[in-house]
Amino acid sequence: MSRYCINIFCCCFLLLYGVNAPAQKRGQQKVDSLLLELQHAKEDTNKARILCVLAYEYKNINPAEGIKTGLKSLELSTKLGWKKGIAQANNNIGINYLTQSEYRNGLDYFFQSLKINTEIGNKQDITKNLTNIGIAYMRNDNFPEALDYDFKALKICEENGYRGQEAAILSNVGIIYFYQSNYSKALEYYFKALKINQEIGNKEFEAVNLQNIGNTYQATGNDSGALTYGYHALKVFEELGNKVGIADIYVNLSIVYIKQREFSKALKLDNLAYNLHKELDYKDGCAMDLSNAGLAYLSIAKDTGNIQTDSLIPRGKKNNINRAIGFLEKGVQLFKDVNQLGDGVGYFQNLSDAYALNGDFSKAYKTYLDYDKVKDSLFSVIKNKKMSELETQREIELKTRIAKIEVAKARGERIFLISAFCLLLVFITIVLRNMKLASAKELSENKLSAFQARMNPHFIFNSLNSIQYLVLNKETELSLDYLSEFSKLMRQILDNSAKSKVLLKTEIDMLKSYMHLENLRFDFFTWNITIAGNVDEEHTEIPGMIIQPFVENAIIHGIAPKGENGILKITFDRDNKHIICTVDDNGIGRKKSFELNRNKNKGRQSYGVNIATNRLILLNDRRKGLTNKVTYIDKTTNGIPEGTTVIIQIPIL
Repeated sequence: MSRYCINIFCCCFLLLYGVNAPAQKRGQQKVDSLLLELQHAKEDTNKARILCVLAYEYKNINPAEGIKTGLKSLELSTKLGWKKGIAQANNNIGINYLTQSEYRNGLDYFFQSLKINTEIGNKQDITKNLTNIGIAYMRNDNFPEALDYDFKALKICEENGYRGQEAAILSNVGIIYFYQSNYSKALEYYFKALKINQEIGNKEFEAVNLQNIGNTYQATGNDSGALTYGYHALKVFEELGNKVGIADIYVNLSIVYIKQREFSKALKLDNLAYNLHKELDYKDGCAMDLSNAGLAYLSIAKDTGNIQTDSLIPRGKKNNINRAIGFLEKGVQLFKDVNQLGDGVGYFQNLSDAYALNGDFSKAYKTYLDYDKVKDSLFSVIKNKKMSELETQREIELKTRIAKIEVAKARGERIFLISAFCLLLVFITIVLRNMKLASAKELSENKLSAFQARMNPHFIFNSLNSIQYLVLNKETELSLDYLSEFSKLMRQILDNSAKSKVLLKTEIDMLKSYMHLENLRFDFFTWNITIAGNVDEEHTEIPGMIIQPFVENAIIHGIAPKGENGILKITFDRDNKHIICTVDDNGIGRKKSFELNRNKNKGRQSYGVNIATNRLILLNDRRKGLTNKVTYIDKTTNGIPEGTTVIIQIPIL
């Protein structure tokens, strides 16, 4: 499954960069031609143009050299006072930084280019700047900002008839929705892009759109749609002679056929993909093909009811196990050789299973230990990368604000800075005043902070456990989706962790993100949130992270053990001094949950609900006259448990 995720990811940047081997070869030819042309160029705008185009062509070949060349173009264009050249140089430097995953530097140059293009009114290049800014934010998992800039670019394209750029941006928007698991919206934008590319005859991007549509259907479990659009994309790639695209489609179709237990078809496609990847010298692709073939034979060996009529499938369980071991050993070794253990981690466990099925428990155990090491290493790398991105997010946002202020200056909006300065003075005055008044509340505030500090690590620990669970169960695609959603939620938690109160809307948004995360893990329950008309979520403040533990309790201990048809309802109402939140589930009930968990969780405390309850008690002590309490109602029909209702009275701060 990881392979088609990679294809989706690359398709996004193929729209602007071009990432396959033929594109790299064509790029090198253009670089060589431009270097010859540069030797005879004079110190004028033509030389600046050549340097600028050369910087762009370096993006997939040697981005470090692309940055150096772009800076030369920027220096010469500045010297000549050629504003269009300055804007283009900044944009191309940004693209090279983006290729190196240096998002902050990329954004700096994109915003500089946008500022100049706005001054000279170059609308077509403005759309390129906006799109590149959107891509930078998307690659850093800041999807709201990415969509904001993409929609700005779309508006300009629609108004000016830039059809090709419009299709590219629509595809990028579709990919953002795909990453957010909003598959219906992803398909909506993919189909819009497909229609335009078919109208303007852009076959290469038409094939990419078809592939994206097929992969989205695959992600939703719609195998029929995945096969239909996969084969449609294959036909267009074959017309274009795009061997990279053809090989990728073979892999994606093979994955679907393995899932459908049509092993002969899967093996034939794996073999075709392997031959193409070998011809293209794509060793990581070859490793995937060999491993998928091994997985197919392992599935055949486990499928005792399989009727083996094809020459590709040998008779006898032993023969299929031996073939599975042979292919998996070659695939895993090749993943090691090309240092792509992240793509191959799941196949270590497949190989361990094959050894165990063959009775070779010594090799099975050794391979499982290798799998465990790789899995832990991969998990650590992903976690550290995400945490690093979270730590730098604020710096990115700060640079973005600075860049926006520079653009605003060009439009005469200096009053913004004066207003910001005045607000800062007011803020400092309020903080100093509150510091003088805080001594009487210090003890209870410190207690609340201590409880909140325990609350957030508890939630983070559970989320990381969920990700580890998915990785251990070879749910590579889901684990990456979970990590993306988790990083967004972590940013929300980090932004609010130091606050004693948050807007109710912020709390509800965090609940939605959390329940979406749990839906990735437990797909057998539905949820909805209802807000009464007398609740103003935009202006009402409550203690942060106060509701999530009760929602988590309902999902993990109520609905999850039930295993099917789970329903979680959350409603918000209010009286004069409280927000009244009701968390209702149709799970197994508190009594049965306690019995199930009594032995396996012996000696272990349920920190989340206890901490949230204690926080409410402290708030009650601090605000006399308020009754902050939690009420549990065990729902039964004829003595049979039908779930639990929790009513939480939360003080309005």
